[in-house]
Amino acid sequence: MGRLIRMDFYRLIQSKVFWISLLIFSGLQFILNFFNGMFANYNAETIADAAHKSYEWHTFNSPITEVIETPILSLFIIVLFISIVSFCHADQANGYIKNIAGQISNKGYTAISKFVIILFHNLVFSVCGAVSSALGKAFGPYDTVYFGGDFATAFTLFFIKFLLLLAMSAIILFVVTALRSSTFGTTLGVLFGISGLQLVYALLDKAINTVFSDVMIEKYAPSMLYFSSLGKTEERVTAVVVSIIFVVLFLYLTVKVFSKRDVK
Repeated sequence: MGRLIRMDFYRLIQSKVFWISLLIFSGLQFILNFFNGMFANYNAETIADAAHKSYEWHTFNSPITEVIETPILSLFIIVLFISIVSFCHADQANGYIKNIAGQISNKGYTAISKFVIILFHNLVFSVCGAVSSALGKAFGPYDTVYFGGDFATAFTLFFIKFLLLLAMSAIILFVVTALRSSTFGTTLGVLFGISGLQLVYALLDKAINTVFSDVMIEKYAPSMLYFSSLGKTEERVTAVVVSIIFVVLFLYLTVKVFSKRDVK
């Protein structure tokens, strides 16, 4: 397994799509925060005063929270998922998987290896996005730049958003592996990024509510939770539980599907 992970790691760092996507992702984060100062100036004295009062998170979002939680807009999400899809499908597209599948005891291990690399991939994107956001704020045309605030909340949200991102990535890994198609994976990534599955969730909710009332799939979909405020403790707990369930479920399904099918 260790050797397989090292080979997949080598594939990732040799991927031009990965580096280009990371550059675009970080660059857009920097530009967004740099020019944001032209439209909104932070008053450090007012923010510092508010930070010491008992404000709820959803009514007071300090600059450090904005930086650490990496407020990725739709375009950033799409760029990240395009990089993931490219990595997941590359071994099938170039025939690499045929060479490696016969050398391991269980073909499903390749899915686990990919997921480990995706975890690293997302961590790199998240950290680079946060650093780029911070640099954009630091060098932007602000009257005052304030990096104080609730660090505990900031890192909590960063962790939860990272888990939700990982859950969506596990779904994409399954789709790319099961369908052997980068097109479907990319389409799903775009839909995640623009919250384009709301209609699907609404139709499912309507069908389910004919039997079970007050069931809202939308409240438990990783793609919807990712863009929510997560201001309440119960919302954060729900997001963590949902993320873990989706990661375990879709990683298991990916391993099973790949283990039982012929490699092409």
